[in-house]
Amino acid sequence: METFLQDVTYSLRTLRKHPGFAAVAILTLALGIGVNSVIFSLVNGILLRPLPFPESEKIVSVFTVQKDQAEQDIFSPANFLDLKSGARQFDAVAAYNYFGFDLVGKGEPEALTVIKASTGFFDVLGVNPFLGRAFSAEEDLPGNDRVVLLNYSLWQRLFAGDPQVIGKTILLDGLPYRILGVMPQHFQFPEEVDVWAPLALDDQQRSLRGANFLQVIARLKPEVHFDQAQSEMDGLSQRLEKEYPQYNTGIQIRVASLEEAIVGESRPMLLVLAAAVAFVLLIACANLANLLLANASSRKREFAVRVAMGASKSRMVRQLLTESLVLSLLGGTLGLLLAIWALPLLLKALPENTPRVHEIQLDAIVILFTTGVSLLTGILFGLLPAFSSSRPDLHDTLKEGSGASGISLRGRRFADLLVVGEVALVLVLLIGAGLMIRSLGKLHSVDPGFQPDRLLSLQLFLPGSRYEEPAARRAFCSSVLDRLSAMTEIESAALASSPPFGIIAHGITLGFRIEGQPQLPAVQEPVAYYTRITPAYFETMRIPLTRGRSFAQTDHESAPPVAIVNETMARRFWPGQNPVGQRLIIGTREPVTMEIVGVAGNVKHTHLRNAFRAEIYVPYFQRPSADITFVARTKGDPTQIMGAFKNQLWAVDKDLPAQYLTTMNQLLNGSMSDSRSNAILLAVFASLALLIALVGLYGVIAHSISRRTREMGVRITLGARRGDILRLVLGQGAGLTLIGILVGVLGAIALTRFLSFLLFEVTTTDPLVFVTVPILLLSVALIAAYIPARRAMQVDPTTALRYE
Repeated sequence: METFLQDVTYSLRTLRKHPGFAAVAILTLALGIGVNSVIFSLVNGILLRPLPFPESEKIVSVFTVQKDQAEQDIFSPANFLDLKSGARQFDAVAAYNYFGFDLVGKGEPEALTVIKASTGFFDVLGVNPFLGRAFSAEEDLPGNDRVVLLNYSLWQRLFAGDPQVIGKTILLDGLPYRILGVMPQHFQFPEEVDVWAPLALDDQQRSLRGANFLQVIARLKPEVHFDQAQSEMDGLSQRLEKEYPQYNTGIQIRVASLEEAIVGESRPMLLVLAAAVAFVLLIACANLANLLLANASSRKREFAVRVAMGASKSRMVRQLLTESLVLSLLGGTLGLLLAIWALPLLLKALPENTPRVHEIQLDAIVILFTTGVSLLTGILFGLLPAFSSSRPDLHDTLKEGSGASGISLRGRRFADLLVVGEVALVLVLLIGAGLMIRSLGKLHSVDPGFQPDRLLSLQLFLPGSRYEEPAARRAFCSSVLDRLSAMTEIESAALASSPPFGIIAHGITLGFRIEGQPQLPAVQEPVAYYTRITPAYFETMRIPLTRGRSFAQTDHESAPPVAIVNETMARRFWPGQNPVGQRLIIGTREPVTMEIVGVAGNVKHTHLRNAFRAEIYVPYFQRPSADITFVARTKGDPTQIMGAFKNQLWAVDKDLPAQYLTTMNQLLNGSMSDSRSNAILLAVFASLALLIALVGLYGVIAHSISRRTREMGVRITLGARRGDILRLVLGQGAGLTLIGILVGVLGAIALTRFLSFLLFEVTTTDPLVFVTVPILLLSVALIAAYIPARRAMQVDPTTALRYE
């Protein structure tokens, strides 16, 4: 231990003697280790850490898929009840769906996020309320379901953490709900929810088999494995298909871990980011090895003296490894401080739908990871310089007066190899970032099918307590539209049940058939988006009407049912024909036949990268729904009239929340947040890697020039012009860079295919990126090499010849 402390003390003293070397080495490592600590925090919080539920590995998500397809679907109430009554491999099974309540009587109206869940929901998750109790089976029945559990933060905000809140009432949608309990502070599933309420399916809902709106979770019995549960679900799928072929033909029930259901979509991108920052660390480590080689070459005389005085090879290796470890630990410490600063910035840059964000933190596991990476870096990349320097040539080295001996031939080759490796890794990262940026550009250029500029959008859900009757909905919507249309700042206003890019997904799809064609089983019926709109909707959104007419005020509740279809639906079901005048039949229990009166342009609904889907528009006032969105095209900046917009709403109903009032451009930008975040993060890491690699290239060439000062003087004395010196030095930098580019291009071709799932209308071997990035990298590398080249051009021959 005493010897080790002596080595550490000597290492710190040596670093103080070479502050420039120490600063560059520590900062390089800090950047490499810091970004790895940040991304490991993400990977640990999202992928590695178990879900915060007791025995979370036993919790599963149960879903349905169409045979031979991967797209997941949810359950109908009747199928769920058959699952719940027939499953023997589960300890508990529960269904839930998202809902919305309007909170009134506590200041400005507020829309709350609600989960309505069946009895057993909290048993599946293994979580008990922090205060009070969960709802019982009796409270999961219609008429007894006016009870709720509150989110911890909502309890704090509304009731200031009052422990006597149990039994009190809260006004939701204008109706009193009794508070049964408060959930624990950090409980979130699958995301932050304000209120939990009983599902309370009525008799009509319980009999529904063709309407899917329930998500299902279950807890496996202690002795049951996934394959056993899946085998039972296979049997249930076969039974349901046999008993109810109209709704379950080709439907298969699948079981997956809840963790996979929550984080599965985020896993690929997190692994890509982890690979990117691992490249950054490798580049930083290569720089450290080069710096150690260069530093060791300048200390050859010191090492030779120590060996001559009796220092053993093992003692020298131990001393040099200690210096490397001290550097790594100092770099790791600074890297951890950088990670503490950078993690909040990264969390803000993540897409809004990133799961388990609240569990991401720099905890003891991250600190342990950072320490381990620091130690491993110091050992692996300090070994070669340590062994190389522990065997000096005593005769030649001690004969040199100044110690200006250069790196050995083997050392120079190793240093060059490290630079080539750095350039190759940087090129792979730059190409990956280039592909992502190009993909983002393609996404931005997509036509959504409407003009988002100067559009305001306000999404609402009309509470059943006041707007259960269609007449009440019609009256409310007409009053608000009249008020908005009368505003001088608004060009036109309209309403839709599910316009594009809504904050809350209210869009529905319905099966349909064309009059005169045979009826198919429910699972084989074609489906289309189903959107209710008012007459001015197409005008307000600037959606072109390509054939037929738009809806008119005369298409009211007592008029014949009419519909407008989009271009995708027209081409798919009436190729080469005009669908205007054709008739559609929608619904099975109470089928409605409607005449097609027009064809509208295609519109993107949830993401710009998604393909257009068939869509059916119907007049809102013929079939008014509770889920509505007002849209208004303004004459100027839409953000300037948001207050007046809210006032028009509250003049009709003061208890409706207006928190989902936003511009359509904001909604569009939000839909691209995941693509934007991914591109920005990869670009940042690639830029950081480029900076570190350029420092490495500069260092190698600068060190080479400093050791070849006498050679440069001789060349100039013998007639070499300064341009010749410039070409010589730049040629060294260009040669290393070109070899690295060649290796990097081959590596990028092999590795960028793993980015294909993130790209939009861009191939993984996009020619523009694969040509532009290498040229850019070579140009920047030559700039980095020019600085030491210029120094070499200014060498004074007389001084250089006296240098050694």
